[in-house]
Amino acid sequence: MLFALPGFVIGSVLGSLALPPVLEWGALNPIAIGGSDSLLVSLLTNASLIFGVMAVCFYLAHKTGRALSKKWLLGTGLIAVLCALVFVISGHPWGVTFGFTVWGGKLALLAGLPIDKAVFWQWPGPALALKQSVFADISSLMNFGMIIGAGFLAAITASFAQQPWPPSRQLIAAIIGGLLMGVGARLAFGCNIGAFLAGISSGSLHGWLWAICALAGSWIGIKIRPYFGF
Repeated sequence: MLFALPGFVIGSVLGSLALPPVLEWGALNPIAIGGSDSLLVSLLTNASLIFGVMAVCFYLAHKTGRALSKKWLLGTGLIAVLCALVFVISGHPWGVTFGFTVWGGKLALLAGLPIDKAVFWQWPGPALALKQSVFADISSLMNFGMIIGAGFLAAITASFAQQPWPPSRQLIAAIIGGLLMGVGARLAFGCNIGAFLAGISSGSLHGWLWAICALAGSWIGIKIRPYFGF
């Protein structure tokens, strides 16, 4: 994380510069799962799709002799509760990418780069976030909480002490991966949290499209990992 996170921040800023011209290519109107004006119908349709995919995953796991850990199921339930709490408290689905983009934008300004002149940073939301404190943006504030929480857990479990310092090739891979994640998350309007988790749970088709592309990208990433010493 120590190397991937800075790469993600830089990549998200690069993505913010690329997003406006990419949007000029054209876009479809938002597509909701179920396509109905009835909230109940849309909710049932989306829930059926989610449980259908879950059933397929359970079947494939059982067929290959893999058992799902109770800890995974407990963690899944906990994440669902946290997502609901974030939505109730903040008024919008959970997302982290924008907070990292704001961090990168502020660092760019401190470095003397006129990032505020870019199209993305002149949009109302990003422009306001760039002027305000990093503690005024909900996404940024939650990112601080996640990092502190992860660091605390790593400290009490001695996770860092148990791991040797990775070789340079793996550090380079972490930076490259962070850059790719940052650019991709900005262009996709979110990462595996804002685009995938929040997208699917809110009944948006783009969450499922993100998942398909993420699986394809993960397959490619697995194939090239050996070149970086993994």
